[in-house]
Parts: sequence; C-alpha cells; structure tokens
Amino acid sequence: MACGYASQYSIPPEKQYGIKNTSMVIGKRLTWRGLSVFDEHMGGAYRARHQEDVGKWIAEGSYRPVLSETHGIDRAAEGLVGLLEGKNVGKALLNVQA
Repeated sequence: MACGYASQYSIPPEKQYGIKNTSMVIGKRLTWRGLSVFDEHMGGAYRARHQEDVGKWIAEGSYRPVLSETHGIDRAAEGLVGLLEGKNVGKALLNVQA
C-alpha cells in the first residue's frame, strides 16, 4: 500500500516530496491502488461509526479539526480562490452567519 498523501495535502506541489519507492512496484510486480473514503469497501462500511465517533470527540474537545474559515458570503469568492491556490490548511469552511 502506498501511504503518505494526506501529509502532503495542503503543501504546494513544488514543495511536496516525491514518491521514492516506485521501483518496488515494478520490481515486486505489485498492484498499486488508491484508497478513498468513497471506495465501496471503505466509506460505506465505516461512515456511521466515523460520524458518531468524530462528532463525540469534537464535542468533548479531544479532537480539534483544522479549518481555514472564510467569514461572510461577500468573501466567498476570496475563500474559493484561496482553496484553489492551496492557501487553506485543513478543511475550507465558508461561515455565512452574522
């Protein structure tokens, strides 16, 4: 399994580290397959428990999600451009509450 992409998610492409073990894929005749929570064998099987556990951890304060928050609908375009340029860290959130 190839791992490590999540640690590079918010880093600009020119600063991300390269994959260094691709020779192992060829040399050992491995099958390289991406992992996604949308995979039928991953997301669906764990979605309910994830929602329950993470919600509980956020409520009790043992887990604090990292967010890049844009305040106000009038700044939505600015938040979107920042997301597309990789300026956000964690999840991008548009807060439209007064």
